[in-house]
Amino acid sequence: MNTQNQIPRGEDEISIIDLLAVLLKHKKFIIITTILSFLGVLGFSRGSLLMPNERSYYPNYFIPKAIVKINSNSGGVDLGSEAGGLTALLGMSVKSGTTVFGTAKKYVDSDSFVDKVIDKLNLIEAYGLTDSGKPSLGARAIFKENLSLSEDRNSGTMEIGYKSINGKLAADIVNTVVTLLDNTFKEMSTDENVIQKKLLGKELASTEVKINDLENKLKVFNEKYGIYDIESYAKEKASALGSLRSQYLKKVMEIESYKAYSSIEDPGLRKLKIERDSLKANIEKLEKGYTVGGIIVPSEKELPELVSNYKKISLEYELQGKLYESLAQQYELVKLKTNSIPPKFIVYEKATPPPVKSGPNRRKLIKIVTMAVFFLSIFGAFILEFIGKIKQDPVEMAKLKGLKK
Repeated sequence: MNTQNQIPRGEDEISIIDLLAVLLKHKKFIIITTILSFLGVLGFSRGSLLMPNERSYYPNYFIPKAIVKINSNSGGVDLGSEAGGLTALLGMSVKSGTTVFGTAKKYVDSDSFVDKVIDKLNLIEAYGLTDSGKPSLGARAIFKENLSLSEDRNSGTMEIGYKSINGKLAADIVNTVVTLLDNTFKEMSTDENVIQKKLLGKELASTEVKINDLENKLKVFNEKYGIYDIESYAKEKASALGSLRSQYLKKVMEIESYKAYSSIEDPGLRKLKIERDSLKANIEKLEKGYTVGGIIVPSEKELPELVSNYKKISLEYELQGKLYESLAQQYELVKLKTNSIPPKFIVYEKATPPPVKSGPNRRKLIKIVTMAVFFLSIFGAFILEFIGKIKQDPVEMAKLKGLKK
């Protein structure tokens, strides 16, 4: 055999057998360290369960979740305008192509939105930050740290969750976030039918107020003058005045004729004068107007203006009534169209306090810590072996002593 072809083993070369020998030599150290770490983390986990959850150093936490869907194209509104509408409402600028989920997440992370939730649920007190220097900033930090939003592109849904040791409080926070988002998307709706419905609703309400006001004016007019047809009344009064004036002139002429044949005041002449004076009094009464039984009979001078005003009120009342009917028909048509549009924000599932904790996973913690300490103890065994070899080597020890000097 040619010894020149043999590869000599170097002094620094380490075989697998040498490594196993080191592990076997320090097996007690490895086993004891691993067992102690296992017992330590086990005691840590078990001890945290013996304390009340609010005071535990390693408490259970809950993550109630709500599932919602935001229709980006509801009512024929494209995604870009939708995102633009919301970001305009928030005072932010967003590039084209922004998703509704991204915009909603940006809004939920904004301080204005967070402050609404904090104020509504009094989270400063719930977090125990009442006596802190900056309670609002602290509450915002805790809220943002524990709130989670995730998107499922396959179903087009968004999941909103909140992590807390208080399951009920966490569920209330999630549902409050859902409600505020729902209200925001309702307010930002830019659908043409929705806008038209709102405008028609306002016009209907305004027209109804005008009609009620005109009805009250007509009622007051009728109660004041006892008149329900002012034009007929004016004609009748004019006819009555004309008749009285004609009768008055006839009486005057009769009296003058009677005087031509009689120079004394006989009963016939006195009767004619009484009739004349009575006609004159009635004419003056109708011309000046009078009040009887709380009802005002207008004078001849007031009557034309009253007729004109009554006509204006009646005509306006009639026009407003026709306008109201037309608006009501349009409103109902738009209402039917609007109801056929799917809502922008759909809540599939609201958050409820979870009956089972979401974490922490104590078994996983025990496994991770035990395995980590096991591998560290192996590393430590090699360090101990290395230190032991240095102590047995006089040359290396001399070097160490020289370094110390």
